Amino acid sequence: MVLTITDMYKSVNNTEKFINNITESLRIVIVYVRMFMLRFNISSLGEIYSQIFKDYNVSDFENSQEIEVFMQFINKGIFLVREFASFMTAEFFINDNNRTIFIIPYKLYFFHEITSLTRYYLTFLCIMPSIWAFGFGNVSVDSTLISLLFYIIGKMTVLMRIDTL
Repeated sequence: MVLTITDMYKSVNNTEKFINNITESLRIVIVYVRMFMLRFNISSLGEIYSQIFKDYNVSDFENSQEIEVFMQFINKGIFLVREFASFMTAEFFINDNNRTIFIIPYKLYFFHEITSLTRYYLTFLCIMPSIWAFGFGNVSVDSTLISLLFYIIGKMTVLMRIDTL
């Protein structure tokens, strides 16, 4: 995050580059805030999930149709979470040029020039933990909210009995 802010400071003179850096920095800050919020509320979420796992009883459902509707919602939630996880990969854009361009997925300021493949790999290796943190941090918060939402919707299938009364 420090390298991102340093790169933003270095690009103050170029308006277009500065706006791009603000956009990317804001995205990184939001992911960090979401991860910290998840970290501070993990004990509450643990209690909620333990309560959810206790509620998974087949005896709560009256017939197989309710179980089928409940499982459809759970499967939709799993599909959505997998789709979120698959779209959280870093994208690389390489222009056609005469020389090789080494592109890092985030706008960072490096104190050295990346001119060789070895230096690129070493630089990428150093920032790899942050890439994993951004990916998993973003997906974990979304997955938690989606799984809770589909749990509530699944439990609402039990209330479908009211329509039949």
